[in-house]
Amino acid sequence: MSSTTRKISLRPLQIDDFSTLVDWINAPHVARFWDGQTDLADVTKKYGPRVKADTKTHVFIANVNDVPIGMIQCYRHANYPDWNATVAIEKAAGIDYLIGNLEFVGQGIGPLIIQEMVKQAFKLYPDVDVVVSAPQQDNKASCRALEKAGFSLKEARKLDSDCISDAGVSCIYIRTRTA
Repeated sequence: MSSTTRKISLRPLQIDDFSTLVDWINAPHVARFWDGQTDLADVTKKYGPRVKADTKTHVFIANVNDVPIGMIQCYRHANYPDWNATVAIEKAAGIDYLIGNLEFVGQGIGPLIIQEMVKQAFKLYPDVDVVVSAPQQDNKASCRALEKAGFSLKEARKLDSDCISDAGVSCIYIRTRTA
């Protein structure tokens, strides 16, 4: 698939997406760096509140040529004081993402989805100056995708977090708002 035939789009997560999200999170290439194995009840508990318009975390399904291939979310760090203190970057929005459809892994899609989410994050949060992502250092594909999407490595360090996806050393990547 050439890059000229790739139409990247993001649409808000819907309840009907939860079973697909379970499959994606449980896929071995994702579970290794996400929150581990999950089920529909856990996904409903975590993501159910996030389908509402007034949510603190905006979750989107990433599509390529209208085919759902992954999930990406953004949130204002200030809405999560513990995470804000852990990352310690002022006026920041964070993003987390996964490509669950294995057919699209390693195809150069990740950076395109990330770039689209950065645009959305800056629109959603006009008060933030920087978008941050903190993948595990061992997640080389995610680190490369961020770099290709215009992010810079700020630092690598262990994060003060109980989340499985933050185990080990994390790479804190940033992308600042441009005029």
